[in-house]
Amino acid sequence: MVTWSYRDSHGATGDLVGLFHQALQQCNLESHERLMVYSDHHTAQHYAAAFVAAAQQIGSDVFQIIVPSNQSEILDGPILDVWCSVDMVVDLESIHTSIYRPLRTTALDSGIRVLRVTEPEDVLFRLRPDPAVRDRTRCAKSLVEAADNFRVVSRMGTDIVVNRTDRKATALWGAPDRPGTWDHWSVGLVVDGANRAGTNGTIVMEVGDFNLGM
Repeated sequence: MVTWSYRDSHGATGDLVGLFHQALQQCNLESHERLMVYSDHHTAQHYAAAFVAAAQQIGSDVFQIIVPSNQSEILDGPILDVWCSVDMVVDLESIHTSIYRPLRTTALDSGIRVLRVTEPEDVLFRLRPDPAVRDRTRCAKSLVEAADNFRVVSRMGTDIVVNRTDRKATALWGAPDRPGTWDHWSVGLVVDGANRAGTNGTIVMEVGDFNLGM
């Protein structure tokens, strides 16, 4: 079984500053903006330190918050206030990480940008935010939004028609470069949801398939 772990933080921060600087530039971080690095006790702290150093190179007002890794979900209070008061958040938290959590949805509604970073270093180096991927995902998003239904079939017997009426497609390419957007470093895809009332069919799982909902 192949496993991975973060390197010890000693000596690792300097190797990442240049990479993280490039990523923040793709997020359109500017010198007059305020950036928060959000982490907990399970966060790889050399990631946090490298993001702080990278933002300082740009000239941004940057700071880090470390919260307990076993805290309850944040629905209000000073941490939410801080999220809503900055221009961008680098989200390194190890728990409560869903984009649909109230902390993140409320902050996004206020217009901030959120970059989610969870992958090991080799993935971040290989799959850094790329404008070519940005353009392809946004083109794919326009194609998705032009459709009302998708039919999915497979050799194992899957045959389902997915209706997307009243659903919104989102293009993710690894850098939130617009106000009120969330992105996950290392992805290049279009996310869309199903209108359940108009969706019907059969899904057959086969070896190699996985269910994100599980």
